[in-house]
Amino acid sequence: FVSLQNSLMSERDNYLIQAKLAQSAGRYNEMILKLKGVVKYSPDLTTEERNMVNVAYKGAIDSRRTSWLVVETVEHKSAESANEIEMDLIRDYKRKIEKELTVLCKEIVGMVDDCLLSNARSAEAAVSFYKIKADFCRYLTEFQTGDALAASTNSALEAYRDAYSHASSNLQSTNPTRLSVALNFSVFYHDIIQSTEKAYEIANESYNFARHDLNSLPDHAFTDATDIMQILKEDIVKW
Repeated sequence: FVSLQNSLMSERDNYLIQAKLAQSAGRYNEMILKLKGVVKYSPDLTTEERNMVNVAYKGAIDSRRTSWLVVETVEHKSAESANEIEMDLIRDYKRKIEKELTVLCKEIVGMVDDCLLSNARSAEAAVSFYKIKADFCRYLTEFQTGDALAASTNSALEAYRDAYSHASSNLQSTNPTRLSVALNFSVFYHDIIQSTEKAYEIANESYNFARHDLNSLPDHAFTDATDIMQILKEDIVKW
């Protein structure tokens, strides 16, 4: 039993080392594959491993989000001048990117629902996983329409509410994870729900709570917290 346990730990460590190498090289699809191995052997992730999962999927998603925006712009610009065959090619390519985005987003959301959230050992870990789920559902809303858009919007809203409520009850107001939830939740309300009033309310409340508790902020978290607070303040002024 002991030798088997050591073997499993060694295999998990190998996956983790390879995931770190892939991250250093900016090869996010490979990083995802290696992190799946890490999760397979133990879904009880450390803070570093939790952050790596987010970085891997975010890196893989962001390049495709940029590609989609480029193709979307080309489609609009070509609408009046291109023939139907050209437009079909553009639309097909855009659908290809959307399919890749959908697969990646649903994959990480499924991982959170199936094993990561249930194995969270701390309040901060649970908040982080709720936030990851909400963020990747939000990315789906950027290109979806109809029933798919409605479903992703509702899933994102529910996950943000869970993250925000859990963070407010269990984490200090200056905790960077709590602040990042507030920031993304407010942006979601502004950009997706299109409720500037609610976006302002979340951002303003979170900023004011944190501002009053800055003196109790540990040195190691000061920079991350104040950076997020600055973005919140800019959004508050803008909204």
